[in-house]
Amino acid sequence: AFLICEIVLRLLRPGDNVHTTASLGIYAPHPELGWALKPDIRVPRPWAGRTVLIRTDAAGQRIPDVKASKTGAEQIAFAGDSYVFGNEVNAEERSVYLLGEALGKSSVNLGVGGYDLSQECLALRRFMAQKTGIAQGFLVIFVGNDIEYGAYSSKTVRVDELGYLRDAPSGRWNGVRSFFLRHSR
Repeated sequence: AFLICEIVLRLLRPGDNVHTTASLGIYAPHPELGWALKPDIRVPRPWAGRTVLIRTDAAGQRIPDVKASKTGAEQIAFAGDSYVFGNEVNAEERSVYLLGEALGKSSVNLGVGGYDLSQECLALRRFMAQKTGIAQGFLVIFVGNDIEYGAYSSKTVRVDELGYLRDAPSGRWNGVRSFFLRHSR
């Protein structure tokens, strides 16, 4: 039944590929945070019938594909998980970018999909300690999963060689599972 559903979905809705956060292939291992966004990427991803561009700077922070009109010295930083990152929209459509534009300040998107509260706080703290000219820093949480999973996730997540987040330890079925995660619609 699942195979038939998969075939029907691929035939009827070829452009509608709802990727999970883990299967974006945009992650790299990080010694403190566990994983982070790969630096200097520009990757188009199909989402709900349109293409979303995922672009990062040299620090691995998501940036819009347009030149920001506000490039003042003061910045506003936003840390969080996939809601701050903006899985289903382009970076210039995110509240992070739009708020910075409205306030006349440069905004920084520290959002990374799959982060728990401890990782979000650490990312914000690290950024604030390294940078000067930060006007404000915001931790944006989503009650649906950030509160439910708690400050420290019990999951053991790692990044595989393709940049995908993996929840399970390596095993003999990991290759089969990896294939289906990458190609499932």
